[in-house]
Amino acid sequence: MYGLSLPIGSLKGVGDKKALLLKKLGIETVQDMLFFYPRSYKQYLEFSKIKSTKEGEDRAFVLTIEEPAKTSFIRKNFNVTRMLASDDTGFVTIVFYNQPYRKENYSVGKTYVVYGKLEKFGQRLRIVGPSIEPYTDGMEPIGIVPIYPLTTGLTQKNMNEIIKKCLYLSKTQVKEALPVAFRKKYALSEINYALQNLHFPQNNFALNEAKYRLVFEELFIFMIALYYFREKRKEKTGIVFEIKEEHINEFKSLLPFVLTEAQESAAKEIINDMKSNSQMERLLEGDVGSGKTVVAAFAMYLAAKSGYQSALMVPTEILAVQHFENISNMLDKAGIKCGLLRGNMRAKERREALFNIENGVWDIVIGTHALIQEAVTFNNLGLVVTDEQHRFSTQQRGSIKDKGNNPDVLVMSATPIPRTLALTIYGDLDISILDAMPSGRKKIQTHYVPVYKRDGMYGFIKDQVAVGRQAYVVCPSIEEIEGSTLKSVNAVYNELKNNQLKGLNVELLHGKLSAKAKKDIISRFSNGEIDVIVSTTVVEVGVNVINASVMVIEGAERFGLAQLHQLRGRVGRGSYESFCFLIDNSGTSDMRARLEIMVNETDGFEIAKKDLELRGPGKLLGNSQHGMGNFYLADLISDVNILKKAQLAAEEFTLNKKQIEYADQILQIMNDRLGDEFKKINLD
Repeated sequence: MYGLSLPIGSLKGVGDKKALLLKKLGIETVQDMLFFYPRSYKQYLEFSKIKSTKEGEDRAFVLTIEEPAKTSFIRKNFNVTRMLASDDTGFVTIVFYNQPYRKENYSVGKTYVVYGKLEKFGQRLRIVGPSIEPYTDGMEPIGIVPIYPLTTGLTQKNMNEIIKKCLYLSKTQVKEALPVAFRKKYALSEINYALQNLHFPQNNFALNEAKYRLVFEELFIFMIALYYFREKRKEKTGIVFEIKEEHINEFKSLLPFVLTEAQESAAKEIINDMKSNSQMERLLEGDVGSGKTVVAAFAMYLAAKSGYQSALMVPTEILAVQHFENISNMLDKAGIKCGLLRGNMRAKERREALFNIENGVWDIVIGTHALIQEAVTFNNLGLVVTDEQHRFSTQQRGSIKDKGNNPDVLVMSATPIPRTLALTIYGDLDISILDAMPSGRKKIQTHYVPVYKRDGMYGFIKDQVAVGRQAYVVCPSIEEIEGSTLKSVNAVYNELKNNQLKGLNVELLHGKLSAKAKKDIISRFSNGEIDVIVSTTVVEVGVNVINASVMVIEGAERFGLAQLHQLRGRVGRGSYESFCFLIDNSGTSDMRARLEIMVNETDGFEIAKKDLELRGPGKLLGNSQHGMGNFYLADLISDVNILKKAQLAAEEFTLNKKQIEYADQILQIMNDRLGDEFKKINLD
């Protein structure tokens, strides 16, 4: 690996200044640069004609300058340089912003190669900010051009030059992790060939070969890690809970409703895990309102009846209070003591809470990440439950487990995803899915609202409040977003209070308020003292007001579909007809088509599936949802066929690695290749 560990700043032409900028992108060495992949490509494989190019296509054109370039000074620090060019099929205006020197670079009557995107501006065609070079007879386009993620101060030209230096320096120095026999079996190219053709492809065939190799390797490593976690879990001896039929029946008698078939099935799977001598690590996945909390309460109740404590860790204090109140009310009659641990407790209150946890006074402890603090000592922790688990890091989820001696673990997620994908992403967990809703839940009427119909929609909210209902208005941001017409939550609150909803009791709620202020507002809203809450996504989880019948989402184009569905789930919790309004500030047909999915679909699993197709698993699930769940190149949706092959290869490798002579080589080089995340696995 000589040369690959060189600091990137030591390369000629890079220097300290660019090295600091590259560090922002996670690039510190030559090897980091080699494995920093392009995010997309521009295809300049042939010259195109103006007339045959569609609007929005990025192409290479051979154009002749028809008129001298002219610069217009629009305002201070902003000018536009334009020049007319043509080929034998039509005319196009070439435009540069704040580059007046460009008019000296090109001559009327001369021919140039112009690389750029054809746009329609009014009735004319234009190309903004293209790359231009003189044309000579017999010249060919530059081919496939990589486009890299950037940070301020770095250009695509900079990245191209540095990558070329790194590829020249490394040549064949990157060690091949996959032996020839293995690569032949799965039709994988050699690593140095793959890197060369991922950064600077000879052609599309070579690019596809390179992508296939590197995606396969990434998914192969991921699957080996999951198999490793699964095998390690099987080695752990868990708690054997003594679960009696009378306790199961007693819990059901405490409920004012009958469990759904899906809840019964999930509870049975959890009970079987708790009765076994293996440590339970199970994901309980279900749509908003599908009844996950009741199933978790069932498990915690049974743990208490067996003499063990349970911990329920949630991401926000609002949700912690909500769970505490609901579970206490449910289980108090059975003699189960619940306690609440929050981060902002007074000293005396905190001392009492810590005493109750350490001495086993509380059977169930509900709290935020305050539960993982060093001062918290459990008497006999047997079950750990994490809610909205993707909001916690791998380390946080591990820290709460360390409070007991191999406690059973149940993680809950209201981000429903297709089972096949869940089995991959959560491959180290067993999975229970709640795919049915409790009876009596009414369909929420969802409407797309273009911004020009916004005021009329708020008139409907006044009508709903007049008949006794309440409403949420959710905004994507506390602060104004620079360069955007989107209003902050404060601006929307002031506007509505003084205009569209004047006369109603409107309150503002966001994450920067103190815990006491947030609790007070939620309490008054729950008691019907507030008509409308204007909020950020702090109400996404943990707010359960049966009387609320309207959800308005300002700037709906800023949210993923899964999050919109989660927010919509705050209403429709009672017997009242409920409504969700999606206000779109973008005004584009593409965005309307995306938001119409919410209008036409109520099944969270179907919505999540479409969201995955549109946004990818990283954005849907959150960056910290799984220690190895974020990929550099692979995409779990578009690369599903490669994933299946990588799964088979990983399974074969895991089963036979003791007999494979090159196993140590593969694991060591993978360890070197992927860095800290893979090193945590510590494969043996």
